[in-house]
Amino acid sequence: MAPAGPLIAHRGASAFCPENTLAAIDRARIEGCGWVEIDAQVLSDGAVILMHDHDLDRTTDGFGPVGMSGLAHVRALRTRDPASAAPTEHRVPLLSEVLDYCAAHTLGLVLEIKATWGVDAEDAMAIARLLPQEPRFPLLVTSFSVTALQAMADLRPDIALGLAVLRPPVDPAATRDRLKLSAVHSNAQWTTADDIARMKAAGLEVAIATINEARVARDFLTMGADGIMTDYPTLLSGTEA
Repeated sequence: MAPAGPLIAHRGASAFCPENTLAAIDRARIEGCGWVEIDAQVLSDGAVILMHDHDLDRTTDGFGPVGMSGLAHVRALRTRDPASAAPTEHRVPLLSEVLDYCAAHTLGLVLEIKATWGVDAEDAMAIARLLPQEPRFPLLVTSFSVTALQAMADLRPDIALGLAVLRPPVDPAATRDRLKLSAVHSNAQWTTADDIARMKAAGLEVAIATINEARVARDFLTMGADGIMTDYPTLLSGTEA
């Protein structure tokens, strides 16, 4: 699989559209982004939706824990505009809808498992069941949860995996082998040129999150990063505002 990048639309074009919605994903593709990053969570009834936070309050007109909500309730909610926080007409999508969209448009997908603590493996299993056996689009599954990644590796050894981290691993090769990784996605504030070189030397693809300044993005690409996660899919074209 080719490395994700150079720009990965963070939760879709989340500077312009409600994050983690089909509208945000579609906007990113239209703006020329070849990859989008999304967050997947499992609801109380087993349905898998797109949602970053573990509660509904910030991104929808609902409230309460995501993991204690059912699909009928979540689908009735409206997502919030990123600028005004006003409710929009856009709904929370199912992961299956996004997988279909990416297949239809051959759009690269970074799928982050936002596991609920304590049921990390079960959440990974629910998501693994939805992933096509032979995806017709580039796919990388990531998570901050080592347990979720290990469960995904056991269930779907054919799927490329990435570890999401704040601070890069001290021994990238050992981490790669232990978790069967293809990539590491690291936080910009915690990542140096030496970290990138060390991860690249271990054969890992490296993406940096989350960068909304073109100069900073170019600096990290010059350091050797394969990709930059950004809320602005037009970041490097100079039309991000």
